[in-house]
Amino acid sequence: MIKRIKARQTQHQIKEIMNTYNRPEITDEKIEVIRRLIAENPTMGRTKLSVILCVMWDWRSQNGQLKDMSCRDMLRALDKAGKIVLPKSKSISRKAGVPMRIKHLVHDETPIVGSLKDLRPLYVKVVSSSDELVQFKSYIDQYHYLGFDRYVGEHLAYMVYSRDGAALSCLLFGSAA
Repeated sequence: MIKRIKARQTQHQIKEIMNTYNRPEITDEKIEVIRRLIAENPTMGRTKLSVILCVMWDWRSQNGQLKDMSCRDMLRALDKAGKIVLPKSKSISRKAGVPMRIKHLVHDETPIVGSLKDLRPLYVKVVSSSDELVQFKSYIDQYHYLGFDRYVGEHLAYMVYSRDGAALSCLLFGSAA
């Protein structure tokens, strides 16, 4: 009877860990796969482990990208619950409350004077390359009253440009907390 109660509690803990949109169901078999993968690859880091699991389970976002960050969160939760033992982290993560260092790019700061019709057509571009991301973070950090700290959850970032290519605006849409 006690074993059955503990087994139910264990299943409940796993369900709580996995209670996030679009995560694969974590069964005892999948936990065993994770343990075996860790045991057979002792030098493999957490990132590679999460990528392999995402590929195995076809765990992807709506745009097709692997959800390896969500997978790492799930792995840390399983580790904390004592279900698996993760390899030591290879990098030192930023401590809570310590701001991220953002590279501020030098750019033309001349005020744009005139009407909107003089800037049209506007061009809205998804921030997708690493160079665009550096520019986006730099502008947000320099001009937004809160600066830039980090993205939280799923997000989409856009840059708005004038017809002559001048950066006009940064748009960031995030999932609800």
